[in-house]
Amino acid sequence: MLTSPLIDQLAEYSVSGQTIGQGSRVGTLTLTSPEPAQGVSDSDIQQLLRDQIAAGALPAAGQDSLYGMADCFDFTRKPFLPPSP
Repeated sequence: MLTSPLIDQLAEYSVSGQTIGQGSRVGTLTLTSPEPAQGVSDSDIQQLLRDQIAAGALPAAGQDSLYGMADCFDFTRKPFLPPSP
């Protein structure tokens, strides 16, 4: 996702001082706990990210951060913007 042609297409939305371009992966983390409840909401995921950042398991998000999450049950990748502080 970070180096796909789709990201290249987003470059047309770049503005002076804010360039959209390909990114890079800086690490991975596999969470096995807590087990998610059925019907997980976006706010649940944002809280999970906040908790993992506070615990030091994830790096704090910067302006150019994007967390990618894979659901191990259906193998789809879901990008999430960092939660608001």
